[in-house]
Amino acid sequence: MSRNRPEQPDKETMCHRTGFTKTCFECVTAHGCRLWKRVTLEGHPENGKPVDHYDCADSLIDLYLKDMLRRQVQTTATVDGLRKEVQQANDVGVASTSAATGIVNPIRTGNGCRAKRSGRAKDQFAYAHGKELPPGN
Repeated sequence: MSRNRPEQPDKETMCHRTGFTKTCFECVTAHGCRLWKRVTLEGHPENGKPVDHYDCADSLIDLYLKDMLRRQVQTTATVDGLRKEVQQANDVGVASTSAATGIVNPIRTGNGCRAKRSGRAKDQFAYAHGKELPPGN
């Protein structure tokens, strides 16, 4: 726990929830203020140091928002990295399938649905569908 922030608030700070009529110390000790919480974060969003102290929950909103933003940025970077890995693996798989079957990937070649087929692929298509392809395909 941090030495500069004790478990109890200082005796001079006034509570904004009481219209600044009572001190935070009085609210925490006499009334059991539910806003006085222990804060633990693995790293402060601005300096990266571990956070472990007691503080008013209302004053921590800024800290929590920054922490959530940092975590969202990390998640976005992780998902983007995963997307790149999947795309690379897909490209390798498509290339090896194209080499084995002789079918050019229509999406990668920009030909839409009209992929050019090698002679072997034409024979496989005709056999699978029980018919011959029209001339010119």
